[in-house]
Amino acid sequence: MKFEKHLSRLFAVLMAFTLGYAAAACVATGFDLDVDMQVLAGNCLILAVVASFAVSRWWTNLIFFAGLLVLGNHWWFAGDLEKSVEGLLYEISRHYDAAYGWGILYWSSKEPGSVALEMALCLLVTPAIWLGTFTIMNRASAVFALICSAIPLGVCLVVTTTVPSVGWLLLLFAAALLLMLTQTVRRRDEKDGNRLLAIMLIPAVLCAALLLWAVPQDGYAPQMSTPSWMLNLLEGKGPFGISGSGIGILEADRFQLSALGPKDLSRQAVMRVHAETQGLMYLRGQSYDHYDGTIWAISTVDTTKDAYWPTENMTELGSVRVYTEKVETLRFLPYYPRGTGWREDMVYGRVHGMPVKTYIYNRQSAGAGSLAVEVDPSDELVIQCLQLPGQTRLEAGEILQSLNFNSDLPVREKAVLIRDYVKNSAAYDINTQAMPEGETDFALWFLNEADTGYCVHFATAATVLLRTANVPARYVTGYMVQVDEGGVLVEERHSHAWVEYLDPDRGWTVLDATPEEAQLPPEPPTEPSTEPTVTEPAPTTESSEPTEPTESQPVTESTGATEGTEPTETVDPTEPQATEPIGTPIREELDLTGLWKALQIAGLVAAALAVLFVPYGLRLYLRRRKMYKGETNRQAVACWCEISRLSKLLKQPIPEELEELAEKAKFSQHTLTADELAKFHEQLVALQAVQKEKGWLFRILFRWFFATE
Repeated sequence: MKFEKHLSRLFAVLMAFTLGYAAAACVATGFDLDVDMQVLAGNCLILAVVASFAVSRWWTNLIFFAGLLVLGNHWWFAGDLEKSVEGLLYEISRHYDAAYGWGILYWSSKEPGSVALEMALCLLVTPAIWLGTFTIMNRASAVFALICSAIPLGVCLVVTTTVPSVGWLLLLFAAALLLMLTQTVRRRDEKDGNRLLAIMLIPAVLCAALLLWAVPQDGYAPQMSTPSWMLNLLEGKGPFGISGSGIGILEADRFQLSALGPKDLSRQAVMRVHAETQGLMYLRGQSYDHYDGTIWAISTVDTTKDAYWPTENMTELGSVRVYTEKVETLRFLPYYPRGTGWREDMVYGRVHGMPVKTYIYNRQSAGAGSLAVEVDPSDELVIQCLQLPGQTRLEAGEILQSLNFNSDLPVREKAVLIRDYVKNSAAYDINTQAMPEGETDFALWFLNEADTGYCVHFATAATVLLRTANVPARYVTGYMVQVDEGGVLVEERHSHAWVEYLDPDRGWTVLDATPEEAQLPPEPPTEPSTEPTVTEPAPTTESSEPTEPTESQPVTESTGATEGTEPTETVDPTEPQATEPIGTPIREELDLTGLWKALQIAGLVAAALAVLFVPYGLRLYLRRRKMYKGETNRQAVACWCEISRLSKLLKQPIPEELEELAEKAKFSQHTLTADELAKFHEQLVALQAVQKEKGWLFRILFRWFFATE
């Protein structure tokens, strides 16, 4: 029996730890929280171990909850628990505010900065951990444990885009599945329950993995999608799509360079952007990786498997909020989003999500040593980002040779030389006419013949030269704006093109070859004087440009892309309109100082009451359920345990007939009749009547400490 108890304790610690840790990790990944997962795991494990020793006796439960109350009170007023709870509520309410306009919750004099959230997450999942150990150690129903572990997950599902990482969902689902599948056997026999739990461990994990692979999870899109080659065959395009080059090209996603004319400076509003860090910002919309001389096109290479976004040595730049003028599925990414979810939504070089008008990204910058993986020259994406027509590569190579270009230079130095050459190859002019008829290559025409050009010309030429220099690169379109305090209104005239090249030390890196003095568009002369304008960058911003590419841009100091996060993209019914002044803040934060003080007092009172009522109520409910529901023999055994306990406490004799019936119910194959079971219930009523005759102090002791009726 001791061995089975120790084995039950081991399984209780394992299952309670898994439930609590997975639930906390779902919140951490769903809301993109900066959490040390090792610290969180250690705290959850300690709670599970302590709870496994506390749940077996009423007095150990009392000590457990009293200890939590004392330590919680100490950490709240003398430690960092208050800051941790405030930080967690702030992060969660920030996402809810973007979706529903409820306001952002914090009670300090200013918004919480970077605080440790591990303590708050442990507090959130403590009920799930305690009930998980109670379920196995006391062979109780798993319903309460599953409900408490599902509550943190439910917090993530209020906003549709705060979806937790699939791995943590898998872990939580597998643990819940194990508890549900084994509870019937475990409640009947402890040994059989432990054996079944061990046997079901691997099948439950495999089953959960299969379901999460097949059922829509990330971004609410099925993960079992039809392969592109099969779609091409069904549409009669052959296995590689419409292109005969050996790689599929999406027919609708082409950008015709040969027909490109003067650039439009439309004042049509596109979106409004607010950022915690001000400066020049690139908003990435679409990348193109196939070039044939006259078009940029999107290949069918799977960009969801793009592993070359950096994850190391990242620096936080705060959040970026985007308010679009109309409902959109396309997301415009600042450099560089934090987390991983957005990368899984990047299909064919762009990120799509639920149709919304408002979404949020947490932004980072990256430095040297940011890329955690090694660039694989055989990777399909890397090969595609080196693709060029044969004649283009030959003539572009001659241009590089004329510059005495050294092919042994580091990638970053190659990018600097190519950027500087392209910048000085022509003057910037938005009225540049289309490429003349008879020309077959847009980049070569611009570099050899054209006197003027704008962002599309400079970005295309830089991409072609980088590929010729054996540096993987792709052409990117989006918007570029100067974000000041209060935000900026993004208009169509802010559309821009630049390059992303693959630095083996930094990952995808922004390279802007457009001359600095022309990167932000001029104000149209016909603009009404009463309409708000975008603040131009200070003249010294560009003149202080360093010699390394992209670090001249305030928002892309890292020059690399980062490990991304799934954006918290939500509908905001109160999103600002384009007619509002640019300096208008997003929302007034709520001053909840007084309310918080009242909540502190109420919380302490509620915690004290919970210590008294929760153990009593839960134990009483479970005991009554055993005594009055189920098979007659099981009811009789449960009643006998209660009768023995009460008789000992009240010093009352037990009828011999009742003892014989209890032994028959427990050890024989005989099924008790309803009349025989009624004798147990009658004895319970008699003992309860004796208990009521005692003094009030005696009744309180029995009711609250021994959990009797």
